[in-house]
Amino acid sequence: MNGMDAAREISKAHPQLPMLLLSVQEVSEQLVQAALSAGFKGAITKGSGREVVEGIEAVLRNRSFFQRSGGL
Repeated sequence: MNGMDAAREISKAHPQLPMLLLSVQEVSEQLVQAALSAGFKGAITKGSGREVVEGIEAVLRNRSFFQRSGGL
């Protein structure tokens, strides 16, 4: 089972749980769509530093946070 599969199962069992995807790859529109489909409330790259904190704060406040690459 990969992270997206695990997220789908977790989201089914606990739909109110705020999940934030931390990825080594850039957050493309394709990754955003896959993350949303899996139940994530946000997605950021691991090397983002400040954005990691912002993303965690956002999903804990029941908001979405997707740090898209390339100005998307």
